[in-house]
Amino acid sequence: MNPFRRRIQTAMQSGGGAAAFSPTDIAGLQIWLDASQIVGLNDGDAVATWTDASGNGYNATQGTASKRPIYKTSILNGQPVMRFDGVDDFLENATFTALNNATAASLFIVKRQTSGAAIRFPFLFVNSFYQFNLGGGPKYWRTSATEDANATLDWTTWTYEAQLFDGSQSGNANRLKIRSNGSPVSVSYTGTIAATLGSGTGFYVSTLDGTLYPWNGDIAEIIGYSTVPSAGQLALLEQYLAAKYGL
Repeated sequence: MNPFRRRIQTAMQSGGGAAAFSPTDIAGLQIWLDASQIVGLNDGDAVATWTDASGNGYNATQGTASKRPIYKTSILNGQPVMRFDGVDDFLENATFTALNNATAASLFIVKRQTSGAAIRFPFLFVNSFYQFNLGGGPKYWRTSATEDANATLDWTTWTYEAQLFDGSQSGNANRLKIRSNGSPVSVSYTGTIAATLGSGTGFYVSTLDGTLYPWNGDIAEIIGYSTVPSAGQLALLEQYLAAKYGL
């Protein structure tokens, strides 16, 4: 039996799916923002720092008190989340460069957009790898409007989504894939997805640039790699998210 599949089955049989696997088990982990690992906060507290659990020190911070998201407990399957107001809340890190000119990257986000609010950016690697909506449903842009990937998704319900970028592959559909709750999503492409990511510095959580398109809704977890997980690793990671959040 495939060892990755064996680990999944063992985790499911023991009832410990979320604890039996950690995102750190996959090489290339660059950023891991996990609301369940925040300590010292109570329900409703403003969040000045979302600590990077990857060990790389890429904490997401907000120095202005009025722009801090709120920590909410027991929102999704008993897990806490970060709640952004859709007005001016955001977190950022100005030094992140781990994916500059990368030929491989993957991004996983657990999120829900507040019903009735405009769907905007939940997370952005500056000039590298991010999500956006510009009419007709979410667009998954890379570096410009001439090379993007479009997928229609429902962000008003809780989902864990994945973007998998492998610049070593030829053809848009091979280079950039999108998954939602463990299943592939149909994608249409504009232009040609380039073989490397951009070279911007830093990242934002919940906004394009600290001003435009603030996210209105909740984010429970963000995981980013400088690799594309193997099929077995991807199955483990998606099982971890599904078990942890009851999705």
